[in-house]
Amino acid sequence: MQEPHINWPAVLNVAVVLIFLIQMTMTPEGTSRVDQWDEPVGGEPRAETYCTAEDQSFGRAILIWARRLVAAYEGSSTWVALEGNNRQSLESGSVLKVLSWNIDWSSAGTEARATAALEHLQGLFGEVQDPFVVMFQEVRRESLQVILENPWVQRNFVLSNTKAPESLYTSIPGDSFIFKRLDWKAASYFSLLMISRNLTIENCFRIPFVTQMGRDALVVDIPVFSSREQTESKECLRLCTTHLESLWSGKAYRPGQLGLISTLLKGVPTMKSRIVAGLVGGDMNAIDRPEHDFHRAIDVDLQDAWEDVPAPPIPVLKPFQKDFSYGRARGNTWGYQSRKSRERKRIDKFLYTGSLETVALDEAQDVMGRLGRVGIGLKTELDVWEKETVEEPAVRGKYVEKPHKRYFSQHEAASLREMGLLGQRELVRTRVNAWVSDHFGIAVGVKVLRERLSTP
Repeated sequence: MQEPHINWPAVLNVAVVLIFLIQMTMTPEGTSRVDQWDEPVGGEPRAETYCTAEDQSFGRAILIWARRLVAAYEGSSTWVALEGNNRQSLESGSVLKVLSWNIDWSSAGTEARATAALEHLQGLFGEVQDPFVVMFQEVRRESLQVILENPWVQRNFVLSNTKAPESLYTSIPGDSFIFKRLDWKAASYFSLLMISRNLTIENCFRIPFVTQMGRDALVVDIPVFSSREQTESKECLRLCTTHLESLWSGKAYRPGQLGLISTLLKGVPTMKSRIVAGLVGGDMNAIDRPEHDFHRAIDVDLQDAWEDVPAPPIPVLKPFQKDFSYGRARGNTWGYQSRKSRERKRIDKFLYTGSLETVALDEAQDVMGRLGRVGIGLKTELDVWEKETVEEPAVRGKYVEKPHKRYFSQHEAASLREMGLLGQRELVRTRVNAWVSDHFGIAVGVKVLRERLSTP
């Protein structure tokens, strides 16, 4: 008899979220997590460990850290911890615009591409009047700095962080030393939330996944009220952005990571409010066809915004005929703007649960059903260093030499030279017209349904 297969990454991720939910329910009565964020007034926002719980089953610490959101002074590029909560809650039945975009950490010209991405969004959405949340994945320190210095961002948004997440360690005291055990290793890129200034935020926190790639979930709770009620809001919409484990090797991790997110989105009652609906947007890395059913699993049970309206028939193309719709009928978001030929896929998604309805946004470049896309065909000029190499791919059983060009930013070229991996004469300074990202962004409007909210 064959022994049952146990997906240990999935089990570990479930353990993470269970411990987190237990800690949430142990918050002392009459206090809120906002009150417990011990941030210096006007100082640099920093990651705070929200709770540390020992998972006895696996002998590892589970760390969850809260964030106070940050805002820029009016007319200034100085970002400080956001004090007070004097903005408006999200009214039930009103539309919240949500955009998610993986802005590509690995290509050259990080700063220029981030600038072009923000200009693109500003051109589509303009000055933010309505509630709006932007979810970025694959943000690097260089692109984060561009975002912090962007006037459109400063005028319209508060941010989840001004620094990259740091690796998490547990201190284990010895006889004459303290041993630092690594619990979660941060990657060189991360996720970021931008929340419009006209929204109140109750909570903002990260939860690290069981991962080999520094992946996590970044979460924000937005209070929801009904104009019919005069009492303080008791419900929240929970938004989350994530970047699930990449590549085929990460397939064992993705179900557990999505299961953790599902538990977070459904939430548990807190001292002040309960989660009535939840939505996650991000790079789900659904590279294998069966992964498009992961959200239907019993322990996940989420809805896919792409499936809210039946997809149209797939157009039949002649051999070598180009699809000028960029896979619109399939909802594709990746594979059209890569440096190498890729199989086109729908790997960026919005998944949701609870008292939520999705609507299409007119601001998107194109819309199919409820889901819009941005960043299609978007390019920008880059000042880069070029290196010519020769690849030898196998073509019909034979190796064929194929010239290939690689591009490096000034910083990357200098680092590689310092490490002795590049010679001065190997590189040529040039300008290229490059894709802003290898992903399309996705956009959707959501409404918290009025009739399903609890009465006071």
